[in-house]
Parts: sequence; structure tokens; C-alpha cells
Amino acid sequence: MTGHSPPDANCLLRWARNALTAFAAADQATTDEAVTALAWSLYRPEHARAVAEMAVAETGLGNVPDKIIKKQRRTFGTLRDLLRVGSMGVIETDPVRGMVKYAKPVGVVGAITPSTNPGATPVNNAMMALKGRNAIIIAPSPSAWRTIAHTVQPMGDELSGIGLPADVVQVLPRPATRETTAALMQAVDLVVATGSQANVRQAYGSGTPAIGVGAGNVPVIIVESADLDAVGARIAASKCFDNATSCSSESAVIIVDAVYDEAPAALRRAGGHLAGPLERERIIERLPQHDRLDRSLIARDAGVLASHFDLSAAAGRARFILVEEAAIGRAHPLSGEKMSLVLAVYRAGDFAAAIAQARAVLDVHGRGVAGRSRRGEGAGGSGAARQSRFRAFHGHLRRCCGARCRDAGWRDRPPRRASHAGGGTPCHPARTLCGGGGRSSQPLPYRHA
Repeated sequence: MTGHSPPDANCLLRWARNALTAFAAADQATTDEAVTALAWSLYRPEHARAVAEMAVAETGLGNVPDKIIKKQRRTFGTLRDLLRVGSMGVIETDPVRGMVKYAKPVGVVGAITPSTNPGATPVNNAMMALKGRNAIIIAPSPSAWRTIAHTVQPMGDELSGIGLPADVVQVLPRPATRETTAALMQAVDLVVATGSQANVRQAYGSGTPAIGVGAGNVPVIIVESADLDAVGARIAASKCFDNATSCSSESAVIIVDAVYDEAPAALRRAGGHLAGPLERERIIERLPQHDRLDRSLIARDAGVLASHFDLSAAAGRARFILVEEAAIGRAHPLSGEKMSLVLAVYRAGDFAAAIAQARAVLDVHGRGVAGRSRRGEGAGGSGAARQSRFRAFHGHLRRCCGARCRDAGWRDRPPRRASHAGGGTPCHPARTLCGGGGRSSQPLPYRHA
């Protein structure tokens, strides 16, 4: 990859297809070893920290400690899930219908990656692409190009170290513009777009098959049987994790009437500041409108938000900001994805009304991405059944958030020597976390939802 001018999308595509020729003969064990190598490239503690520090310095988004957790835990969760399934040949048989499903590569994947998660997203996308024996070209956010390029290079190094072509994972060179990204999307065989609604719309309009993951906008419901202090602490941990950059971060909390007076108090005890009427007006006036996010506000500390919204000194000392709201819709910015430490607070008469509000919030942003509103599980059933559904709903959010997995304990296990299923060659260092042969040999407490 030398020359006086940076390679264009067609050049990268040619290199990727040449690399696929060598990768095409890989069996399942070799493919899984490639996936593990990619995971290890980011999981290594020293590299996870370096990428986290670079991301915060370059983008100004989030914070270093949480980004380290995010990179390691999410990558490990993805690795565990991928190693438990086959990805070539016959992967499913339906004797009732007389159908057999075969897996085959798509080809070259173009991955559009956001500035909010410039470490884990490229690596996780690459792991999933290579699991299907595909190549991948990363199109980085211009504001995070240096971090993403620094993430991609070690992936190629790890692949080369196990005898596989490094060019199955590449990154668009600088300048990564909307035009070069559009050219890439038109040239590849599949587009995976993560980030803003604009990214997703551009992918869907590229003429290439595309999978888009846009705004999160997670609603969470608090019911009368909840342990309010425990729920308040968990919501605060998730909301504040990496300054709300994750699509799993709560954007709205819906509280049933029976505990509406008590639940906000529990959230305040967890570090929230409840905005007064005048503060609420200023927040609504200054929040971005019409599906646009303000880079000066997203993923910033609460003190930055308090200054921008001209809030009290108490708000500046808080961990996050609570704002009461009743209206839902695109004309009401509190009901949409905010990707900031602002949490909308809604009131519902009962659980059925809360479910309806949650669905309405997801209709503004996040439908199909976040919330897991359990369509079809409405107001029917006993109180115990409804509470069980709430727990499943909230449990999904907890599993997505690395901040609450710190006590999982798996990272303290001593490394074990493990081998491939078909021979005695020592596995890649990261495989000692999962056991050899692509299957977990012992229970693992964390699962990436």
C-alpha cells in the first residue's frame, strides 16, 4: 500500500478481493482463529487503553475508563457468541419442510463506523465479517479517522501473524469524505452502517444491500414493585456509562403513577439533577431539533451540559440531568435520541399505559434498535407476568452495559493452554478465555445482547 496518492475505493476493493482468494480455502477452525485474532488485537489491555485514550483525545466524546471496559467486554461477548456457531456448509436443517440452509460468503463488506465508538465497532464488524469468510473495508467517521486507523492496523498484524492475508481488513485512507464513503458503498457487496440516521439513510440509498443500525433512544419502565434505589443506581450506571454514547443507554424513563413521587427521588439519590420549570424550558429550547445531534453536547460531562443550558451549580455537580416531559413526537426533542446525559421523565397511569408510551418513544427514534418493547406482550396477564416482562426488558439493557459487568470475575481467571479442535497447535492467546475448538468449556457470565 505505497504510492504518492492514497488508494481509492476501487483499489481497496481489488486488494480485498485478492485477499479473499487466499482466505476462501479456510476451514471453520482457521476462520474461528481469524475471528479470535481480531478480538485479541483490541482486547489486549495495553491496546484497549491506548485506543480509548486516543478516541477521547481525538473526538472529545466519552471517557477513557468506560471506553476500555466497552472495548474489552463487548469484543469478548461478540467473540463468545461467534465461536459457538458454525458459519460454513450446512448450518441449519428443517426436516419438516425438507429444507437445508447453507452458508456462503457475501464478498466484501463496507462498514460505516461512528465517532462515538471508534474502537469496538470496527473490530466487532470485522469479526462478524470474517466469521462468514468475507473481507471488510472500514469507512471511518472523519472526526475519528486516526483512532479507527490505529484500530485497523493491529487487526492486519494479528492476521499476518497466523498466516492470513492482512488485506481482508482495510480502512479508507484520509480524507474519509462523504464522497469516498459513497463510492465505497456502491462498490462493495454489502454495507453495514452504524451511527447517525444520515449514515443509515445514505447506506439504504446506495443501491447496495445494506444493514443499518441508527439511533437507540432506549425507554425504561419503572413499576410499583421495583426496588427503587436498586433501579435508580442501575439506570444511573447505564446512563452515565461512557457519557451515554452507547445505543443501549437509557434515553427516557417512564414511571407508573403509584411510584411517581418516589422514583425520581431515587434517581436523584443516584446522582441525577431534576430540572426545575425554567431550567426545563432552557433545555428544550437549546436541545437540537429535527433529528440532528449537536456535537458540542453529545457524550459530554454533566458540567458541560449545565453550562450550555445555563443550569444551576447543583446541576453542574450532578452525574446526569432529569427533565420531566409529557409530549412525544418529532416536534418534542426530549422524546428522541439525545446521546447525552439528559434523561426524559414520563408519567404513566399504569403498566399498559407505560408500554404504550415506550412504543411511542421508539416510534420517534430507535424502533428495531433499542428498548425491546416486547410487542404483543401488552397489558394482558397477571401482575407477576407483567413484572417478569419488565425484568426481561430491563435485563437486556443491563447486559448491554459493561459498567455493570465489572464484578463478572472471568477476567481474573488464569490463562489456560487450549488447542484447536483438530490438533495440538496452541490457540491464539485470546482463545484461552473461551476454551479451544470454538466452544466455551466453562460458563461465562457476560453475554453481549
